[in-house]
Amino acid sequence: ERPPALSAEEAALVDATIAELRRCQHCDTAEEARPNISVETVRMICARASPLFLSEPALLQLQAPINIVGDIHGQFLDLLRFFEAGGFPPDAQYLFLGDYIDR
Repeated sequence: ERPPALSAEEAALVDATIAELRRCQHCDTAEEARPNISVETVRMICARASPLFLSEPALLQLQAPINIVGDIHGQFLDLLRFFEAGGFPPDAQYLFLGDYIDR
């Protein structure tokens, strides 16, 4: 069962957070790329995303085209580079393998 949809306020906060994160893609240094996002916002997004991820099946049926990415080791600027090369979601699909690629 899918978790309930975001409220209008939550959706606006997620959109503003994405816009703030995308602002960082043109920064030259890690210091410039430090997003201005509150801890409360991160906690809300994590709390709302967790049930969504847990509701997904263990085996996903994905449709091509899809970009397959290995483990980026939490490097945000590398993630933005992948998105610049392959397109930003939801216009492009990604499968992040994470630690599966390292094991």
